[in-house]
Amino acid sequence: MAWSPDGSSIAAASRYGQDLSVWDRSGKMVSRFTIFGGGPYVSNSLAFVDGASRLIFHPPEKTDNDISFVVWDVASGRSVESVTGPAPGANYPFNRAQHFAVSPDQKLAVVVPYTGKAVAIYETKSWQRIRVVDFPFQASSLCFFPDSRRIVLGAAVGGRWAVLDAASGETSGPFVAYERPEAIVGIGAVAVSPTGDLVLTGIGMVNLVGDAYRSPEVIAWSNSIGPADIWRISDGSRVTSSPGAQAPIWQAVWDPKGRFIAFVDQKNRLFVARPSGAPITRIELQTAFSLAVAQDGDRLAVTNGNELVIYEVF
Repeated sequence: MAWSPDGSSIAAASRYGQDLSVWDRSGKMVSRFTIFGGGPYVSNSLAFVDGASRLIFHPPEKTDNDISFVVWDVASGRSVESVTGPAPGANYPFNRAQHFAVSPDQKLAVVVPYTGKAVAIYETKSWQRIRVVDFPFQASSLCFFPDSRRIVLGAAVGGRWAVLDAASGETSGPFVAYERPEAIVGIGAVAVSPTGDLVLTGIGMVNLVGDAYRSPEVIAWSNSIGPADIWRISDGSRVTSSPGAQAPIWQAVWDPKGRFIAFVDQKNRLFVARPSGAPITRIELQTAFSLAVAQDGDRLAVTNGNELVIYEVF
């Protein structure tokens, strides 16, 4: 799911990425089209570019292995640009986008492929690849800062997160959030505060290695992990946790006005909480995998089975 920066349109992917639908702010259907062949399933990656006129998403089937993602025209439903991945000539997993995001000013796009530690950065007007960074880990989640320059990335394994400067290619961190030799921890969702000083991390998975599941100490540690935590960007220290949710956290967003954080969990629940960790509300849904917040922060959209539900936030 994605909301256009001007708040005029919202888009959602369904049927495992085979259908794309776009509505205006009143709920009227603007466009619906099919990507023949569908999948592979892209985890929470769909973004508007060129205002609300185009979307970037995965390619159709039988696409060349070098292609990372495709730019789709909203009005016609046709692909207008096929963008080469970070490793031309390599196999499909090293190029195809698994996770990606577009900067708030829509000038940059960042891509993480299925395999490897490469992070590719593109300029969205020409779709030139301006930088490929050999990152410290394979990322499983990412989010731009409000400054449209820095990016926070969460690790697929290792319980770490780090910050990438898109302009220089330099990294801060990685900061270890969850570490224990008997466990594999992945960060499945990240969201940056509007002031750029805090990051929310949502646990994607916790797998105990070997016979660790027999150890009361390790089990207690696993159960103690906050499914959604907030950390300081400056030093990686924990600020607070949001209790009550159950990992995996599928996606998380931060209100652009800084009033709340929101995320959806494995139990198909939408949580809206204060950045301090204090809960505001919890909504039970049918099937919740994705959510998006409007740039004014006053509307929150979430998938609910075969529907897209929009809540007003007061």
